[in-house]
Amino acid sequence: GTPLNVILRATDLFGQSGTTGSAQTFVVDALPPTVTLDAALSQAAPGSVVKGNSVRLNGAAADNHGLDRVEACVGGVCTPLGLQFAATSGKRIYDDAPASPISLTAACLVRTFTVTDSFTLGSVSVGFIAAHDHRDDLQVELASPSGTRVRLVEDDGVSGTDARHYNVLLDDAGGGSYNRAGDDDPTAASGTFARLARPAAPLRALAGESAQGTWTLTVCNTNSAADEGDYRQSRLILTPQAGQSLPQTGAWAYTLSAGDERVDAIERTVSLYGVDLAGNRAEALTARYILDNVAPVITVTNIANMAVYSPSLTVLTGAVTDGGAVASMAVLVESDEATYRDVAVLDGTTWHYTLRPMSPGHYTLWVGAYDTAGNMTSIGPFEVEVHISIFQLLYLPLVSCDYIPNSNSRR
Repeated sequence: GTPLNVILRATDLFGQSGTTGSAQTFVVDALPPTVTLDAALSQAAPGSVVKGNSVRLNGAAADNHGLDRVEACVGGVCTPLGLQFAATSGKRIYDDAPASPISLTAACLVRTFTVTDSFTLGSVSVGFIAAHDHRDDLQVELASPSGTRVRLVEDDGVSGTDARHYNVLLDDAGGGSYNRAGDDDPTAASGTFARLARPAAPLRALAGESAQGTWTLTVCNTNSAADEGDYRQSRLILTPQAGQSLPQTGAWAYTLSAGDERVDAIERTVSLYGVDLAGNRAEALTARYILDNVAPVITVTNIANMAVYSPSLTVLTGAVTDGGAVASMAVLVESDEATYRDVAVLDGTTWHYTLRPMSPGHYTLWVGAYDTAGNMTSIGPFEVEVHISIFQLLYLPLVSCDYIPNSNSRR
């Protein structure tokens, strides 16, 4: 995103050169954009097993100069995505407001502004507030990252302009001089300036330069022995050249889909690329997902419809298959006494269920299986009658006798 100002001049075979034309600005950009995936906004993180035949992804892209697009590529076919660009402002504002005023002594005060955005300057304005009883003693210069210096205020040598304090926004379009007659009020609210005025030297000398880098504001008190004064705040306002307010960040959204087909643990991979206005293409951000909208298949190979009562009875065995992995199996048990869920034992592709009856009676069973995506299937009902063994029943004869004592018996 580095701008280069090029001035052309033509020379003929006899060494005669024409006049130079105006500078033309070109942007040299070799840095590709960056693309990121927002795990919080996306349906699932890369590498996840997703229930369904699609997964929604959200993320952002950024470039140091101008962002063009994000492409989603699946199976070698790339699709440009719609970008929701972040709002760009024509003006970039950088403030320097110390917590308390800084004394202006014999040593010049140096304040800096760091500009991380890369663009070509169209215009520059500077806000400046300082308290000083004889403001003609103040000399203020602005230096750009490329080293160009512009004198903002100084002693203009004009009698009758001796006034106090500065609270001014310096701009080439200002209607009056920076050092007009009359005092300024240095106690204005932060970020506001009392008047608009022209600087001592035109700020348009900075037009066409790169804004990126460190800007320096130097404030010198040329007669500190008489009056010290203090620095309150300043503001650097940079406006890009026309066409330079390019989008640098944007949000994207994409749905990775397997179409309308049924997918049983099928892997899908998307590669996301950011492309800037210079044509630089970022390294791929690759996201892989397992899509699954097919439930497991359960079969029962053996059922014990009748069982003798015991604390534990293996009443069902079978197999289960899935395109991915089966996570768990469960059994819904219904009896005259209670309804509850129990766990079936899974061993690879086979399973079995052990019933723990509370008492003899009739039990109805439903078997369910879940895969790692959360798809579920169930089969049933299966009826199991739990009874008591006949060998556990002991019938004893009943013997009874009526006894009437004999009155003639001896005592």
